[in-house]
Amino acid sequence: MSEGTIANEIIRILKEKTGVEYYFKEKPDSKNSETKDIDIILIDKTGRQKVAVEHTTIESFIDQRKYGSACISHRGTLEEKLKGLLPSDKYFFLCLPNEMFRKENQRKLNQVDALIIDWIAKNASALGEREQGRIELPCIGAYAYLQARWHNKNLNGTAIIAPYVSGDLEAQRNDRIDKAIDDKVDKLSEYKTRGFHTILALEDVDIYLSRADLVEASLVRYKGQLNTRIDSIYYFLSNGDNILESVIIKDNDAWFDEIAERIYIDGSLLTKS
Repeated sequence: MSEGTIANEIIRILKEKTGVEYYFKEKPDSKNSETKDIDIILIDKTGRQKVAVEHTTIESFIDQRKYGSACISHRGTLEEKLKGLLPSDKYFFLCLPNEMFRKENQRKLNQVDALIIDWIAKNASALGEREQGRIELPCIGAYAYLQARWHNKNLNGTAIIAPYVSGDLEAQRNDRIDKAIDDKVDKLSEYKTRGFHTILALEDVDIYLSRADLVEASLVRYKGQLNTRIDSIYYFLSNGDNILESVIIKDNDAWFDEIAERIYIDGSLLTKS
């Protein structure tokens, strides 16, 4: 996802949180790529309040990327079959197992689709926000998962379809986050000493392993140094092109569980239940 999209969303969130209008100033890393400078600088109209943003992507893990292209090629077929079945007041993540796209199971795709469609028709409307249902696929010895999400008027009534790889999900998530924040904190810490408000912008493209609370659980391992070295962590769930959801994980000394607001891409400010 482009840094311009990230910058615009952060500007929106800051305006909603603080009432201050920030503007894009520059991309230092474009000028100083050899020294690996910060990605984005924002300023208010007085020029006195300055924000340094470092954008990093929590990448999909290798096996997921391996099955990604096969999933994409089948996604259109499944989306067509899902038309009219999904409730219009919410949207969903439909996570398909990697077993579904193995060569030996290609002839079973229609059978698998039928099981998924039947389960969704009977159960999707009953899922509450972030509640996840497990769909048994005995013909390939695996499960699919359907998770409900609300509050995105542009996506309601649709399912975002992606593959997932089973195994030690916590270890996979921790490894992805370790790689994502690798050298980012050092850059932000330097700008913090220069009087900037610093924001680590985490873009997550993995809809199965993505949840702000799970990402926070991985980051807690670094809580001590993150509390003193950077000001804020914003989490953006994306499909690679557009932001699906924006959540504040850290705001100064307060972390996700202590923060009362969660901010979504459609502009609505919601209270955490």
